[in-house]
Amino acid sequence: MSTRSFLLLIRGEPDLATGSLEQIVSEYSAWADRLASDGSLLSAEKCKDEPGRWLRSPGRSGDGDQQTQSDIGGYFLIKASDYDAAEAIAVTSPHIKYGGTIELREIDPVRES
Repeated sequence: MSTRSFLLLIRGEPDLATGSLEQIVSEYSAWADRLASDGSLLSAEKCKDEPGRWLRSPGRSGDGDQQTQSDIGGYFLIKASDYDAAEAIAVTSPHIKYGGTIELREIDPVRES
């Protein structure tokens, strides 16, 4: 069975009304540790809480894009056999439990010719 890579973009903030920040961070760490121990986790990082830099072609406008894409708080890069398996992993994230959203995207592997 071949594995494919999937990107989980962590969007939005967790709802602190349902858990303390320390509890939520602890659950994220435990979840990432489980993914690492079963071999599913390839990489994960939290983005800084400051705005990033937006780069565009000269003359192109689109400031509205920042309002929809700047809510990415981090990512997990995982491996799974298919989209269904990747989704099954993603829905176990504490981010879902605490009201956040995860954008699941498959990585298109670069093929050598």
